[in-house]
Formats: sequence, C-alpha cells, structure tokens
Amino acid sequence: MYKTVIFDLDGTLVDSDYSNMMSLKSAIFNIEGKDVPLEDVKKQSGVPGLQCLLNLGVVKIEETFNEWDKEFFRMKGRALYFGGIEDVILKLRELGVFIGIVTSRNDHEYEAFFSHLDLFDKFNTIIFASDTKNHKPHPEPILAFLKRANREKQGAIYIGDTVHDRDSAIAAGVDFAFAGWSDHNVKSDIILKKPSDILDMV
Repeated sequence: MYKTVIFDLDGTLVDSDYSNMMSLKSAIFNIEGKDVPLEDVKKQSGVPGLQCLLNLGVVKIEETFNEWDKEFFRMKGRALYFGGIEDVILKLRELGVFIGIVTSRNDHEYEAFFSHLDLFDKFNTIIFASDTKNHKPHPEPILAFLKRANREKQGAIYIGDTVHDRDSAIAAGVDFAFAGWSDHNVKSDIILKKPSDILDMV
C-alpha cells in the first residue's frame, strides 16, 4: 500500500496534452515555416520545452519558444482535470495519503497556464522543471520531491503517461504506474485504467 502518491501533470492529471502539442506544432510553422508531423511532435510529450525544440531540430530556439507560449496562451483555461481526478485527489487527502506533483513545466508556465487549477491548494508538494538542473527521464526531479517532502522511496509511487515518466521513476528507485486514461501507450508493470484505480493502491 502506498503512502506517497506523486503525479505527473500534463496527460496524467490534466488533459492538456493535445493543445500543448498542437501549439508547439503551430509555433514551429509560424517561426520556421516547417510543418512538423503531429506524430513527431507527440513524441516530445513530457519532455521539457527547450529539449522539445532541440529534439525537433528547431534553429530559432528563443523565437519559437516565445511563439509556443503565445500559441498555448490562446488556449489558456482550456486545460482541465481528467474526469474523476478531482474526486480521487479529495479522497486521497481524506485518507491521509501524501500527494504531490513532479512536472516538466516550469513555475512561470504554471502561473500562465495552470493557476486556475489551484494545484497548491490540492497537493502537498510540487516540483517544477525550474526546481532542478536535470529533468525527466533523469531521476533528479523525483529525488528532489522526496527530499523536499521528507518522504521515503519505499511506499512511494509515481503516476505518469510517458516513457520519460517511467524511466525517471525507475531511475529514482520508486514504483511507477501508467495513467491508462492518457493518449499514450507505455509498458509498465502497473497500469491504471481509470483514476479511481489509484484508490485501490493506498
């Protein structure tokens, strides 16, 4: 039974993956005139923004990054919790489970795009990309979470929707569960079909 449940943000807690990837695709086209296939863009889901651009061969990094923000900002407020997630969060808190977030978003992106979700009121600890030098799939973000929250690896599980989430958890020495309600398909020993399945593990 898990006493610490750590969530990824995009594609796990929040249904923002499609708008995030479409805004990236639009930004690259607007700045560099390249029509990158959506499939290639989707492969960057869960990767920190700067690395996304590098992986996709973007040359005008700063301009494209700024344009990406503008494109995503046009969709501000559209990012919503997946159905059932808020009920699960409330129940976990009632059960005394320590809950938190480790995300590839930085704190500025949270303020710009996700503040309407009131994450700080719902979760005990949040680690942003801006809190660590290394990012998923490196173990540092999850290890930073455990250190800040004063929680042990034993009894902790990380729930995510990408291979970067899985590999980060494994490298950090905590269990991983795949959020099966996401748009991705990740091999995992633990697969959650719906958010309420989380309650069976605590």
